[in-house]
Amino acid sequence: MIDPTEGAANSGQRDPSTVYDGGVSRPVLSAQTAGGMSASAMTLVAAAAGLRTKVLAVSVICAGFTTAGSCYLRNASGATLYWIGRVGAVNANLFLDLGGTMLTQTAVNTALEVYFDGNGNFGVAVTYYQAP
Repeated sequence: MIDPTEGAANSGQRDPSTVYDGGVSRPVLSAQTAGGMSASAMTLVAAAAGLRTKVLAVSVICAGFTTAGSCYLRNASGATLYWIGRVGAVNANLFLDLGGTMLTQTAVNTALEVYFDGNGNFGVAVTYYQAP
């Protein structure tokens, strides 16, 4: 569980725009991308020197597809980090948010991508922060 208060001494002083990771305040950010994927990937978050991207929530909307498939979050190296779900219908919406629990994280210095192994058009948004 991510501590948004920097410990018990600050309980009740929550700031939803930051999380504390390793005792350091980190801003909560969001990124989005849209377009077609045919057994391909789109970059969601660029690599950051010395940091991992830690995913808090992801939302996927399928605007149209010709071949059903599954959506994944992965490292830019191609390693699967998280299976988001199977898409087999137009306007299928997938949303994952575990309420302050990290879904997955990239390796240090690695971009975060969304990958679809079918053929379709998507809008994808991610809520994340970056920390070592």
